[in-house]
Amino acid sequence: MPGPRSLLLLDGFDVSPVAMLGERARRFGLRTLSAATPEQALALAERGGVGAVVLPSDLPPRDIAGLAAALRSVGPGRGPGLLVCGPEPRGDGRDALREAGVAIALWEPCDDALLRYQLNRALASAEAQPARRALRVPCSVPARAVSRTGSREKPGRLYTLSERGLFFETPRASMRGVEIALELRIGGQVLPARGRVALANVPGNLHNPKLPIGIGVQFTSLTPPSLRAIRHAVAALAPSLDV
Repeated sequence: MPGPRSLLLLDGFDVSPVAMLGERARRFGLRTLSAATPEQALALAERGGVGAVVLPSDLPPRDIAGLAAALRSVGPGRGPGLLVCGPEPRGDGRDALREAGVAIALWEPCDDALLRYQLNRALASAEAQPARRALRVPCSVPARAVSRTGSREKPGRLYTLSERGLFFETPRASMRGVEIALELRIGGQVLPARGRVALANVPGNLHNPKLPIGIGVQFTSLTPPSLRAIRHAVAALAPSLDV
């Protein structure tokens, strides 16, 4: 079974959006490599073990297009995933990046939930992924969970959100199959929801080491106002995730 793949950071400066992203990625436990030029990036990728390449948003689209084409021939599938980070380009800059072959964006500023989510997308983008039945977005907002008996309360934050469920980041995870009540703070509202724990990501039994510590919850009951608010929040966040 192959080990975890590395992030390859294409940047020639010690203090820059890409370098700072690398420092934050390492705090998540991700491995990083660095390259100063597209040629160096390609040479490192050809050695194997690179899961995604992070590019600065001000790299000329011609250089990005050439590197993207070369990377597609590296390794299995479509080669390493591509992510662009830094200030959002003005004018038709996003169109140029998209045409060059980059799909995933990380515009400044970004919180840790968004950063982790987008890095995981880039690392997984070159692999075959099952189709999702609902659009999912990162959503770093306070939340609270209570067991069905009401005997235990868990404060925490949302990591991801969709109309079918969420990932609740908390050091006090519940066991799989437990039914819980949730209070979600979305759009200035406190919204009720009920769900069932579909996975528990805890130390010593990590369902997915790329996820934070917490629980994945599948909704079993949503009020109409809660469903509308969740759909609105997802629709508002989704466009910022892609170039």
